[in-house]
Amino acid sequence: MESRISRRIHDEIANDIFGVMLNLENSKDNRSNSGSVLHSLNQVYHKARDISRNLDIPVNQGFQNSLMELIDSMTYGKKIRINPVFKRFHEDFNISETIHIVIYRVIQELLTNVIKHANAKEVFIQFFARGNRVEIYVEDDGIGFDSTENKFGGLKNVESRVGAINGKIRIDSASNKGTLITIEIPIKL
Repeated sequence: MESRISRRIHDEIANDIFGVMLNLENSKDNRSNSGSVLHSLNQVYHKARDISRNLDIPVNQGFQNSLMELIDSMTYGKKIRINPVFKRFHEDFNISETIHIVIYRVIQELLTNVIKHANAKEVFIQFFARGNRVEIYVEDDGIGFDSTENKFGGLKNVESRVGAINGKIRIDSASNKGTLITIEIPIKL
């Protein structure tokens, strides 16, 4: 875990700060470049905040609230609209902390993939409480991919997380058709 954090700080924060420093050094007139520098520093600030938030999942805020906070933080400053819907959830809906963390991390990974790779304008996420399971549908209007090819990176990680709690995942996608990911997770282990 620590090496992953260290790598993210190095790759994301340190490199961005170095880029801002180079920008300042190469600028002949610092006043005319101040908007660009402030924008770059704002991005570095949000990356640092996101890394720290990634370490602490707010399970004590409740299932819906923690996922809404995640979605809000991931869309800040981005040109993508994410539409979450929670159906059949009530105040006393209760899942184990383990399941909560897995769902949180899975949604985080899926949204990261959409933002980085899908070129999507809109994402719909639906959460259904159905008996003894949670069903999750994540659908985007992005460029899609060939879902018959071997999965790698983030999607492999998502499959592993869902499988570890006896869940099921199905990925339907095709080039230029967007992606629909369906997940079923038992509420109790």
